[in-house]
Amino acid sequence: MGNHILKKSDINPADFGCIEYVKVENPVSVFPEFELLPLADSLSVFTDKPKAFLMDMDGTTTTTETLCLYALEDAIQKACGSHNFAGLDSETDYPNVIGNSTTKHVEYLVGKYQALFDLSALFKQYHESALWTINECRDENRRKQAHENLRFFGLIDKGNKPVNIPEKLAVFEGKVRACTDIYYHTYHLILNAIEAGDDEYLNNIPGINSDEKLIKPMPAVAATLAIMKGDLGKEAGKLSAFFSDMLHVEEPINNTQEVLTNLGGYFEKNPAKIALVTSSIKFEADIVMNQVFEVIRQEISGWPVPHSCREKLNRRFATPEHCYDAFITANDANEMRLKPHRDLYSTALQMLQIKPADFHTVAGFEDSESGTIALRAAGVGLTVALPFLESANHNFGAASRVVKGGLPEVLLKHRLFLSEIL
Repeated sequence: MGNHILKKSDINPADFGCIEYVKVENPVSVFPEFELLPLADSLSVFTDKPKAFLMDMDGTTTTTETLCLYALEDAIQKACGSHNFAGLDSETDYPNVIGNSTTKHVEYLVGKYQALFDLSALFKQYHESALWTINECRDENRRKQAHENLRFFGLIDKGNKPVNIPEKLAVFEGKVRACTDIYYHTYHLILNAIEAGDDEYLNNIPGINSDEKLIKPMPAVAATLAIMKGDLGKEAGKLSAFFSDMLHVEEPINNTQEVLTNLGGYFEKNPAKIALVTSSIKFEADIVMNQVFEVIRQEISGWPVPHSCREKLNRRFATPEHCYDAFITANDANEMRLKPHRDLYSTALQMLQIKPADFHTVAGFEDSESGTIALRAAGVGLTVALPFLESANHNFGAASRVVKGGLPEVLLKHRLFLSEIL
């Protein structure tokens, strides 16, 4: 079968053909406490024709990471009740609550702030969130999880009746389960309001301005996708003026039109496959990406390209399914195997029909430490970190490239890492 039980003395890291490993902590309910993941050899450029690109959603493709952070902060605030909670700290908290699974995010926050929790306030908010999830949540898996949590607390038959605070709410796992349900309740209410255009609800959320698009693509996402799929061709050069406000590099780039024209022409002849990969559940990802593509279609309407090209682009961006060759969400893996584990990206590579021998023809884009680890652990040597404001303090040691200027810099300065091919 090829499976062998090995003792520690039998293991030689060199046998795995990897020179780098990373220690990843598992959720508290998983054995063992941590795993050692071998990482693919780092690559800085394509040395062969690129076949595929893997892209994260929140923070890399879309602006929704700030909404997720708000929902996490709201869950902890509600758990604290009237006790003083100053909010999430951008330097110490953000590196631990961006890019992982929701379970890992909540575990970190509960571990740090549980001394401030008011169990009466936590139980009240949890019970409200659990009942809402069961009765109104549109995601079946979330409803099942809410039922499982009620069973964990011994509340499955209590319904709407007032009950005493369950003993298990005082233990760490109980606090994590309760705060997780509160988080999803808040985040799904926000997504529902955005989808329905409910400005009245959104305007009651501190720090949120419903006059602005709360879900939109990160800079240059539309142009990058259109170039990679080969739909712009040499017309891509006509978009150079749109990059003037996006590009933030130390040295000015004067030949933007030529660079875009060459990239567009190359991918017109060699279109690539693209996968969107997210630790969000499918219900959330569908709402988010439909909102993003609505903004992209509006953006395309202002591009100075021929009518035939615009029609092709409108077909491409009619729905996410028309654009992405694979759309991988948390529903495609177990909650315990989300980033920084490789499973989501390994699934994407399999769905794109990219064989391990061709992993060097794949590039991955991520905005978080966990995401870059997941990519390298899945075998993607050309792993590119695109830090944004909230992930700027992450450790990107697993990334082969760190591009602070995001996709505009990836296109114009690094030429999509095709310097040895173009």
